[in-house]
Amino acid sequence: MNTRHEEVQRIGKELSPVLESLHQIHKTVHNAIKPYTDGFSLKGNETVGWLGEMYAFQFFGGKIEKDSLSYDLTVTDLAGKVEKLEVKTRRVTVGSNWSTTGVIKLNQIANDGKFSVDIGNDQNPTHLVFIKLYNNYSLAAIYKFSIKKLWEDNRLIESTPSKVFRGYTFTLSENTDIPCAKFENPIVQKIQDNSFDAKLNELAHYK
Repeated sequence: MNTRHEEVQRIGKELSPVLESLHQIHKTVHNAIKPYTDGFSLKGNETVGWLGEMYAFQFFGGKIEKDSLSYDLTVTDLAGKVEKLEVKTRRVTVGSNWSTTGVIKLNQIANDGKFSVDIGNDQNPTHLVFIKLYNNYSLAAIYKFSIKKLWEDNRLIESTPSKVFRGYTFTLSENTDIPCAKFENPIVQKIQDNSFDAKLNELAHYK
């Protein structure tokens, strides 16, 4: 086990109690809001994205980039080659399509009337990092894929809601895709006080 793997695992265990608290809070908030959503499903969770970016940074190193770019991290490998990593994080929940990413923004190039990913475009990420989280927000696995290889293998699917191109999506195959690292779900200390206010107070004072 390499040093970065051990460090990421240590961070995951350190964060597990507060993440379990967060998990319970989100459930409480979700159940409180649901009656007022007129039957619409509640989507989105900023915490998931934040955790994924943090874990990717801790595991691969490099530099976290500004939001205006189409990738999240730049990493220089041992040969001096710069990799641009787009991080997509998914949390496993019952009934969710967690294995499919959100939209990956990639510039296209036209060739004989057909569009394809512009692999050589400096604005495009060179790699996709897929972070899988357990239901309680703990880190489950880290995957890394070459954008070029995903395109060549026809694993990038156009996202065209209302026939408007937005980018591409990718679907993980746990049966065939090999992770850079896998992590066991940490044993979470049981929270004795199940009140919502107590959980908020615990989060506010966590350091």
